[in-house]
Amino acid sequence: MQHDSEYASPILRELRLGTKTLDVSDVIVDYREHARQKQALTTNKTRATFAATLRGEEQPQKPPKCLCGLPHWYIHCFYLNQNAPDRPTDFKPNKKVQDKILKLMKNDKIKAQVETALKRGSPPTPHTQGNKGKGKEPKPDAPASEDNSDDEQGSIKSFPAIIAQSFATQRDSRPTTLELSWIADTGTTHHVCNRYMRKRFTKTRNAGLDDFVICGNTRVPIKSFGNVTVNARNGKKSKVITLRDVAYVPSFIGNLISIAKCNEKGVHMDTKSLRLYKDNTIVCVLVPSEGQFFLELHQAESSSAITSAATIRSLPAEQWHRVFAYANHHAIKALPMTVTGVEFTNDIMSTHCDVCARAKAYQLIVRDSSPEEDRNEPFFRVSSDLIQMTPAYNQHEWITHVECTKSNYVFTRTHMLKSDCNTLILDILSMIERRFDALTAFFRTDSERSLNTAFKAKLKRRGITIEVSAPYTPA
Repeated sequence: MQHDSEYASPILRELRLGTKTLDVSDVIVDYREHARQKQALTTNKTRATFAATLRGEEQPQKPPKCLCGLPHWYIHCFYLNQNAPDRPTDFKPNKKVQDKILKLMKNDKIKAQVETALKRGSPPTPHTQGNKGKGKEPKPDAPASEDNSDDEQGSIKSFPAIIAQSFATQRDSRPTTLELSWIADTGTTHHVCNRYMRKRFTKTRNAGLDDFVICGNTRVPIKSFGNVTVNARNGKKSKVITLRDVAYVPSFIGNLISIAKCNEKGVHMDTKSLRLYKDNTIVCVLVPSEGQFFLELHQAESSSAITSAATIRSLPAEQWHRVFAYANHHAIKALPMTVTGVEFTNDIMSTHCDVCARAKAYQLIVRDSSPEEDRNEPFFRVSSDLIQMTPAYNQHEWITHVECTKSNYVFTRTHMLKSDCNTLILDILSMIERRFDALTAFFRTDSERSLNTAFKAKLKRRGITIEVSAPYTPA
């Protein structure tokens, strides 16, 4: 039998002094409240690592970045372990790398963790990992004052929820698809949102000490309750859905829409036709992905696109000049001392560069055999641009801007989704033709990626030529 000495000690003291009489029922109620508050404080500090994918399949653990800059365990490092496997007998250390390691080893915490890893003799496995950071290798790029006791690949806070499935992932500094999206979940008993929905969240009341979101045997306190908006789709149209009494848990791994709560409002989910409906009316459509049903899906950047290992490149000075946007020769000479991984194959840099000569020329004579076609009629040539703004009260955060290059007449339309600009531009061109009795022949843009192939095909069928401006210049 276990006891809570923190709670029992003051009660025993009062009993000895005779200042308190023991009422068992009152003590039970009081202790339950004490245990609930204590668990809320301790759970918030608990950290757990879930090595799993979205479908719950266990993933092999990847080695972290070593002090030498390469991704491997300390025991496999040729600089830290002279008895490392496959270490050549004639291994010659790189002086720059060795100096970097010696500088990092001055940190007592890093030094102690390296020694622990070498004494262990083998890389840690998922079965030997603990929450106290025993035998874990620190991140070499972290400052000396930073706590390196977390998991080598970065740990995550416990994400509790009363849901049928548990979502787990190795945390990255970038948000994941789950954190940015909204999922229709049949297992959760409450709507839940995280810190990435903070701008949409409107607080209505504070959460109590006994308000938790639970997943399995893990729980975390709810910060507050409020209303939040979801940008769903109904066919080709966008639709804003407002959820009320949503639990705001900043560290939660996803944003969940409780189907049980929706059923209370008469909204039901059809997994066959992928929709939410009410009284035979479609509320919104669902997007299936990775075994989940999303009301709002935002794909996160893949880890391969946002992480890379440092490598040393040896290139001629002329090529480094082009790589660094034609910087002057003083900046190029200083690269090996200021940029990690830069080496020169030759120290001689040509004094003449054709691109630099053209860029610094005071006068350029253009001999263009096909000059730009121009007329004095308004709306003969229009330019377009897409502007992002802070989300407004109606969740519109994009501005489509169309301007006549001759008369400077401007059309502006606001919209919620970036892709809505295709339909809005076609509507503006039709309005120009109907209201101003003018035909647009040229449409100028700055290579906007939101203008899809179908939009360009429609312009071509209407006899409108698309002009693309040079990069980094106004449309």
